[in-house]
Amino acid sequence: MRWNSLMKAIVLLTLILMLCTALMPVNVAAVYHVQTAVLERTKEDIRRTWLSYLPAAVEEKDLFVIEPDVHEPFAFGEVRKEVLEDGLRAVNFARYLAGLPDDITLDYGLAAQQQAGAILLAHLGGGLDHRPAQPKSMPDDFFKLALRATASSNLAAGRTSFFYQIMLGYMPDRSPQNIMTVGHRRWILNPRMKKTMFGIAYNPDSEYLYYATMYAINKDRPQSEVQFQYIAWPSAGYFPLEVFHPSDPWSVSLDSSVYDNSRIHELRVTVTRERDNRIWELDLSDNDASGGDFLHVDTSSYGLNYAIIFRPGGIDAFEPDDRYQIRIDHLYLKNATNPTSLSYTTEFFPLTARFNMPVARPIYMVPGDSYLIPLVGEPSIIVSTDPDVATVDDNGRVTAHHPGKATIKVDHYFGQVTNVLRIYVTEPSGRFSAWAEAEVKEAAASGMLHTNPLIMDLQMPVTRREFVAWAVEMLTAIDPKVSEELQEVRTSPFIDVQDSEQSILWGYENGLITGTGNDTFAPNNSITREQAATLLMRIYRYLGGEESGTVLTIEPFADDSQIASWAKEAVLEAKAHSIMNGADGNRFDPQGTYSREQTIITLYRLYKPFMLSS
Repeated sequence: MRWNSLMKAIVLLTLILMLCTALMPVNVAAVYHVQTAVLERTKEDIRRTWLSYLPAAVEEKDLFVIEPDVHEPFAFGEVRKEVLEDGLRAVNFARYLAGLPDDITLDYGLAAQQQAGAILLAHLGGGLDHRPAQPKSMPDDFFKLALRATASSNLAAGRTSFFYQIMLGYMPDRSPQNIMTVGHRRWILNPRMKKTMFGIAYNPDSEYLYYATMYAINKDRPQSEVQFQYIAWPSAGYFPLEVFHPSDPWSVSLDSSVYDNSRIHELRVTVTRERDNRIWELDLSDNDASGGDFLHVDTSSYGLNYAIIFRPGGIDAFEPDDRYQIRIDHLYLKNATNPTSLSYTTEFFPLTARFNMPVARPIYMVPGDSYLIPLVGEPSIIVSTDPDVATVDDNGRVTAHHPGKATIKVDHYFGQVTNVLRIYVTEPSGRFSAWAEAEVKEAAASGMLHTNPLIMDLQMPVTRREFVAWAVEMLTAIDPKVSEELQEVRTSPFIDVQDSEQSILWGYENGLITGTGNDTFAPNNSITREQAATLLMRIYRYLGGEESGTVLTIEPFADDSQIASWAKEAVLEAKAHSIMNGADGNRFDPQGTYSREQTIITLYRLYKPFMLSS
């Protein structure tokens, strides 16, 4: 009897559970908490997510399965799936960085509409217009479909990659026309966005060649699915420095059902850079849309209708681990009497690998040689644009094959110049000594020089002009600010040096080299070895090098008595730092000539430690 009672109880409980299950809501959506998302994730979390969103077709030239026809009779064509998916990856990665749901999907039901919009813009062939006039040759039904696209889309021209359009165009929104609203960015970061679609068309006779659309005005996501205090770009917490340029505007979007977007006149934004405690205090009188201090509030509806847009001016670059404190004062909650404030901190960090060398310089190599390019970070991709000229392996080792030019790119997804190197492969037509060959080639491949030493006669004595020119090239490779200083106008104090020879004038001004008396510089005179040692140690001091502390214990050269008193300390210091060695038989040969190859090699020995630490 007890068994029957137990069975009845189990059956009753089962019926109750089935009834409760039946009454439960189906497909309950997860709730996204923006502030929690951005503050809890680590750099490793962001890198891992980035790797899942790597674009696959940014260099794709064949965009279409079927090319669209931008003239009568007008045909939609078909865009390659990989090209479309790159755009989707960019959208979802941007939303992830902002702390929003990164589950946007492509709506292929909108493919014809988005293609029609791109075809309309490409047919007109000029600028971008969300409501263009109907071309006479375009049928009414095609035009109406195209107009639906242009009126509901972010538009772009000139780029073939949707990934680049989004990450380098829409998200920056830095132009004077776009900075007032950052509308493209705000539609991509619309909390209620759920789906998108892209279109692209090509017209060889147009102004920008390629025209594209991105369906953006979408609000399919329930409002309750995303909870946030604010949506910021760049976000609070860790943020990749490659994704945000100093000239880009910052933006903070608020919910106007919570914050009053009509009381904005006293609004203030304070930006503090922790590295040097520099402070920018911005108010609505800061209106330099071209690159300086800027603050504007936009209340038009781009997803959210309350956006605070600002930019602290005068920032050259964001450095790894730079932290910026943002504080917004004189905000008002709905129906509140007193103002409130909002604050957060953004910390920039490098997301991608980069070359640890002066990328603005060419790398000179000869066929058959290889050079290991110093890298910072672990690359997701490193490629050569012309493997017939030069190849590169996953560790960054470049091997030269045939004369020509190639470009090496590492993680070049955000247009950053630190991720591109130019390789010039030439036959060695110059002349250099066997003992010097290895270091000369290494110096040529290091990016230290503008000029190619492999095609010069390097056994010739170096002139004072050449020495200074190569020294200044080396210094600008270490410190790009030297390049800026070289642009300043100087008047030559020497009767034998023109005003245009800024390397000599800059070197003289900075104490690297002196004149030869009687207002002369003697630029064509050769340099002795003791003079070279003195010049090299001046450069060493300029770079911040410290005394070795071992000069007194260095064994003097056999011909020490022949070294001029003013040069003895520099000679011993150069020897102590392994910058400059002696001649045969423990002699220094202070009055001996100094060759071009010796100059390049000793400058390279100075360059290596300071470049790696810069």
